[in-house]
Amino acid sequence: MTSPQNPWPQGPNQQFAPQQQPLPQPPQQFGPPQHAGQPQQFGYPQQHVAVPGKPPGSVALASWLGAVWAPISALIGLVGFVITTMTILDYGLAVLPILINGVLMLGAVVCAVLWVVFGGGLRRGRNSARITLVVLAGLWLAHTLYAAVTFVLSLGGDFGIIASNPILFLHIADLLVSLVVPIVFLVLVFGKQANAYFKAMSVR
Repeated sequence: MTSPQNPWPQGPNQQFAPQQQPLPQPPQQFGPPQHAGQPQQFGYPQQHVAVPGKPPGSVALASWLGAVWAPISALIGLVGFVITTMTILDYGLAVLPILINGVLMLGAVVCAVLWVVFGGGLRRGRNSARITLVVLAGLWLAHTLYAAVTFVLSLGGDFGIIASNPILFLHIADLLVSLVVPIVFLVLVFGKQANAYFKAMSVR
């Protein structure tokens, strides 16, 4: 009685031996490592858009910059308008400058109110509020340039009168700040952080 033969040949030539199949490997994990107790994530990493909970400093500063200075500037302009009107009436000068300054003063007050109203929307990431305030900043800047040119022309080259009239120092300071604030506002609301914030808030 013969012993059963091994069907697979032994020895150095084992090319016909059954090959051991490799065990299946789990899919490769991408992204950050997983912690214990968390489900494993497979496949390509997901890209999440971070929506900030509060506006960056540039947006907050731009909002408060206009909301605070616009009413102050309008108030200073109103005081100047009253003084100019009284001076014109005392000297019996033409009334047309009073009407022009009155319309501009009314526009400044309306812009100041709108700036306060839309400032909240700017902080909440409303792009419509940003566009509205950008238009207001452009109008504010144009009005300030007109007021500055009118003021210089009204002096008639006699700048010494400024020293004898302290109220003119306040008017000059208002003009200088009103020239700087709109420019700084435009730089802040179109900066890198501000653009990323408004883009993130638009997808909410």
